[in-house]
Amino acid sequence: MATKNRKIAAALGGIFILALLFRGIILAKTHDDYYFTGLSVESGIMAINFARGDGFAYNTGTNSRDEQTEEQRLIDPIEFKDELIPENNYFSAHEVPGYAVLLAATWKLFGAERYIYLQTIQIILDALLVFLIFWIVQRLIPGKRGMYIGLLAAFFLAFFYPQARIAASATRDIWPLIIIMSTIALLLKAKDFGTLKKRSLLYLGIGVMFGLGMYLHPIIQYLNFFLALALITHLGWKDAAAFFIITTVCIGLILTPWIVRNFKHFDRFIPTRDTVWQGIWEGWGEFPDNPMGAILDDGLTYQHVLEEGYDVVYGSPEYNDILKQKSLAAIKKYPLWVAGATIRRIPHVLKPGFGYTYPEAFLADYQALQQTHGPLAFKFELARRHPDIAAKALLYRLYLLFLISVPVGIFLFRKKWREIILLTAVPIYFFAVLIPLHVEPRYLISIFPIYCIFSGIAIYYAGEKGFYFISRRT
Repeated sequence: MATKNRKIAAALGGIFILALLFRGIILAKTHDDYYFTGLSVESGIMAINFARGDGFAYNTGTNSRDEQTEEQRLIDPIEFKDELIPENNYFSAHEVPGYAVLLAATWKLFGAERYIYLQTIQIILDALLVFLIFWIVQRLIPGKRGMYIGLLAAFFLAFFYPQARIAASATRDIWPLIIIMSTIALLLKAKDFGTLKKRSLLYLGIGVMFGLGMYLHPIIQYLNFFLALALITHLGWKDAAAFFIITTVCIGLILTPWIVRNFKHFDRFIPTRDTVWQGIWEGWGEFPDNPMGAILDDGLTYQHVLEEGYDVVYGSPEYNDILKQKSLAAIKKYPLWVAGATIRRIPHVLKPGFGYTYPEAFLADYQALQQTHGPLAFKFELARRHPDIAAKALLYRLYLLFLISVPVGIFLFRKKWREIILLTAVPIYFFAVLIPLHVEPRYLISIFPIYCIFSGIAIYYAGEKGFYFISRRT
């Protein structure tokens, strides 16, 4: 038994090393890609002002956005920080400040205003999640079977490209996933605590983690409510009520300084970001047939608002109010279309983005090769010229096949329906939040570890049954 455990530990360690290498290669190739660069620049500017003692302010006096758009690359703040004149600072509630604080902390530690330090930390933390998912599976399925399923789940997580790509980017999107996996692990551990009083201390820790996590990404804002509902069957209604109350109070207390700051600057209650109506309006832009003229583009939407005669700062509460009025008017005028668009989003929750766009060279080769090569030769030649894109396209197709095994795993695991309810509370929450607004593919990576667990169960059982069938035949 000890020998087998050592082999399992060695295999898990190998998966971690491979996961770290995989993310390291992605980071080396993409660390300054033009990839959600606007979000990175906003956090970078806020981090510079925070480090200077000017608060969480933005700045209008830099050409960094234009330069990055022109050069199609992410420019480090060290290259444009001298352009940020305090007189041009302004405050906004468009983003929460947690990522800016992390950036400023790494700059203080390493001595230069570069994104790469936090990106490196992110890929390390993301790779370490293979150990956490293995532990979660062991908790759900003790014994040898759980070890093998845990290795499968860890392997799937290690090589999921969208997650690795997000971890390597200078964005905050990997942090909700880290918080969610840690929370699931702690809630599974809660049964080891003998009394509700002792478990309440665990819920207090989760509440602190959620409160701090809201400063990084408000996408988890209402997840504690969904998890509380799941805990009714897992630990009982008293635990569910205690979990919800404790975590809600923690979140409220931790967010209080930000709420006070926003009330001071904008004279209104803004607990995290003031972007809901911007999300609703731009979300309709994902459908080309939308009748209200919405566009899924922050810059173009703001430009259209200015062209309509409004004089507002992008991301300000006043800007969000304008989009609120436009959205409510559209809902009143096109209620059936809006309802239909919401339904049409449902299939989109199964399609996380793979973090790449087609470069002009690829599109040119695509059109030219279609005319000069046969169907099969065309694909092989395109893959030879653009191996990176071909590899990502293959990964995407494998992911779609991978998804098929998830409901099978849920069915095979059905006897532990309480644990199923706890695990599936995460994807149900994201579906409930994203479908009415806009299914942003990068947010869906937070669901993937749950898929890994159920898929690992399905594939292991399929292999076990197949091996049993073959052995009987021979």
